[in-house]
Amino acid sequence: FSFLAEVSPHCSLPSVRFVLDAWKQVDVSTEEAELPCFVLNVLAGNSKQLSSSEQTWMKDSLLKHLLSFKSDVPLIAAMVQTMSKLNKESAGGEEEAVRQPWAVEIVELCQAWLTEHLLHDKRGGMEESDLIRRLFTLGEAVQLCPACVSEQLFLLVQSLLAASKDLSVSSSTSSSHSVLSISPLVRAHAFVTLGKLCLQQ
Repeated sequence: FSFLAEVSPHCSLPSVRFVLDAWKQVDVSTEEAELPCFVLNVLAGNSKQLSSSEQTWMKDSLLKHLLSFKSDVPLIAAMVQTMSKLNKESAGGEEEAVRQPWAVEIVELCQAWLTEHLLHDKRGGMEESDLIRRLFTLGEAVQLCPACVSEQLFLLVQSLLAASKDLSVSSSTSSSHSVLSISPLVRAHAFVTLGKLCLQQ
């Protein structure tokens, strides 16, 4: 699949059935995201070969995984990219197809989660990995629906950059759920997400 991912944008496969079968078998919640990313790259490069029913099934599968917020960052990026490509394909290549309700739904869910955990005193139950995945997913999805960018969303992401060290999250790597200050990794993701929000203005 590594080889196919490289060549698929330049030449069509005779059939994509085996690629769909491979997607059905991968575990997107595992730490290893390399294989699922390769599979999605092949599917995105051959999206024209998918039937209408196959496109619908694939989009439903991708949205399900995106809304679970259980996948790692590289896979999230690949899923959003493939989802966008499939929507463009099903809409006949129209540019407006990228502004789909699925992206709006993701942005709204991310904003609601950030509001709940940053503003409503639920910081103690906030896992660092959950925060990073939602920040990254938000940054990817908001590029497909610029109208969703609100002042509140800006302020929520900015609060992570300006937060004092008493704003804390729980580390999922610690069995005792030790309390940590906002880590440099979280701040880095917040900074990148803020940049993506700024690009929509």
